[in-house]
Amino acid sequence: MSALHRSVRESAAGIGEADWSLKTPVVYGEGQDPYPTSPDDILGWLREHYREHVHQCPELIASWREMS
Repeated sequence: MSALHRSVRESAAGIGEADWSLKTPVVYGEGQDPYPTSPDDILGWLREHYREHVHQCPELIASWREMS
């Protein structure tokens, strides 16, 4: 997981400020229309996804400790 996080950080760091909000058509699923997406959109979705799981972390750690 840390390698994946590092890869995302490195990729984001390589994006120039002028390109950060540029949108390009991205197809997210077979048969779907392209959706205009920027690097800022993608990292915003990733941040929100992580925030959704913040409340689960203590429960997951407690469960992991019980199994050890």
